[in-house]
Amino acid sequence: MNKSISQVLVFALFVMAILLGSCSEDTVCESVINQDEELYGIKRASLLRMNVGGTITVVGHKSQDPDAVCASISMAALMRELGMDAVAVMQEKPIQGVKYILDAFECKYPEVKTSIKADAPLVLIDHNDPLQSLDGVMDANVVGIVDHHPVSQAFSSKLPIYYNCMNVGSSCSIVYGIYKECGIVPSQDMAKIMLSGIIADTESLGKATCTKTDTLAFESLVKLAGVSDVPALMQAIEAAQESFDGMTDEEIFMSDIKLYEIGGVRLAVTSLDANKKIHVDELCRRMHAIMPSVAGKLGVQMVFAKMEESLKDAHGDYILDSDGNKQYVTHFAYYGDGAKDVAKAAYGASVNDHDNCIVLSRKLSRKTDIVPDLTRVLERRYRFN
Repeated sequence: MNKSISQVLVFALFVMAILLGSCSEDTVCESVINQDEELYGIKRASLLRMNVGGTITVVGHKSQDPDAVCASISMAALMRELGMDAVAVMQEKPIQGVKYILDAFECKYPEVKTSIKADAPLVLIDHNDPLQSLDGVMDANVVGIVDHHPVSQAFSSKLPIYYNCMNVGSSCSIVYGIYKECGIVPSQDMAKIMLSGIIADTESLGKATCTKTDTLAFESLVKLAGVSDVPALMQAIEAAQESFDGMTDEEIFMSDIKLYEIGGVRLAVTSLDANKKIHVDELCRRMHAIMPSVAGKLGVQMVFAKMEESLKDAHGDYILDSDGNKQYVTHFAYYGDGAKDVAKAAYGASVNDHDNCIVLSRKLSRKTDIVPDLTRVLERRYRFN
């Protein structure tokens, strides 16, 4: 090394040692704390911009799954902690997975609300598409969005809003991150609710959309929630999610349905898991039988249903591939004028086609596979027609 460079480095290290020596440990800690408080203040101030007066409604998407409900409840609780008048609501009566979580942790059921008044303040959770929101949403005063889905082209705002959209597996992971950013420790009850939402939406951290962010949030919330048997909670939530007990076929179909408008086509996509009582072949047959009536009630041109089942051997154990991952069979059913052509264009490579359904030997995610694939096909068709 050049002699002059060596001298400069030695001098720099000497100066750093003097500076560090002159700072006590308490001074360093105080500096860090002050910086944290400044950051907390900035984040809290951005959230408080949502406080435009009146009660703020916090709501998840239609056909609300546990993540949408749990994220709405915990986000409303955080807003109240900051002094805002916020209340979580559900758009429909809760499905089995939601019921289990709310009952298990003795959480009050949010009010069911299907519409919002004009100019009423509103926060959208786990969605940003008006088709998935409350009736009247376009005339409401949307002051915030917390979501982990692609940005809808159908949504716009006249004024800047609080917007937190992240590429993670669960909206509850985002909400927990907001607690952290604001320097607020969630209550044990809210930690249980957010933990359950993450478990449900990431399939116990096993879903392809699960990220490191979800895992870190999960680990922190386990400690805050004080849940002694996490595997048991995972199994219970999974069983509740898969349960169709007491539900009609239409209720099953509608339990996880989302509406979209793509390439000028209005469509609906539902996502279902088969279970011990209703295997995927029977589920596909029953769901396809009610697709015409569902399409009529929803006023859509096309309906698609993704139904999947994890494969098990004669002993009931999961069948794994060479990498140790579960193997699946997925049925992708379709209905409506042009729906078959769209489905074939998106998933033409099928291991076993049968009437009005494509059968695949892999999982499909509605968020990262189906909607992008249908968008690609429909927008291409729209351009060339």
